[in-house]
Amino acid sequence: MISELSQELLYSQFLFGLTSQSNPKLYATCGIPGAGKSYFVDEKLDDGQFPRDAYILNPDRLMLALPEYQADTITMGAQDAYHKWELPVRELAYGYAESALKNRYNIIKDMGCANPLSLDLVKRLKSDGYAINMFYIYCDIDVAFDRINQREFQISQNEVKSRLSLLEKLLAEYKSIADEFITLDNTDITTPYKIVA
Repeated sequence: MISELSQELLYSQFLFGLTSQSNPKLYATCGIPGAGKSYFVDEKLDDGQFPRDAYILNPDRLMLALPEYQADTITMGAQDAYHKWELPVRELAYGYAESALKNRYNIIKDMGCANPLSLDLVKRLKSDGYAINMFYIYCDIDVAFDRINQREFQISQNEVKSRLSLLEKLLAEYKSIADEFITLDNTDITTPYKIVA
């Protein structure tokens, strides 16, 4: 469904030029939509705390760079275009993650981690010798709803609640696997990403 030309374009943008690591690391965010995970990742990349030489696993980032999605936003609108391309882009993003793992690239998992597949990937990376650094970005759910309403493409409140419920069931396992697990509260933008003891 995604053209070969677009796949080559995205590959060159997200994977080309990365280097294999003797001690690769996974930097993973977890949290509900609207919590501020991608802003956190961007800040850490900008200040050098996350390596620029890393594959960023985030289907939304691929979606926004996908020419087919960009064209469909004009004819269908952003919301319908998102629903059309969500699954193909997610499949492509995880395919690139497999390539990154095989090549032992650093990986930044800029996603919610609110499903067993995410947990399985973190476990695989751990077993393959990756150091696991996880950051739980907490946010009050009503604040998250307000942020989501300002996005180009949105997710329903019921889906956000469902993801929160799933994530809460997985947090203990993530904590037990991670070499470093930090909880940050991003509810109040005047004190963003406040470390929670």
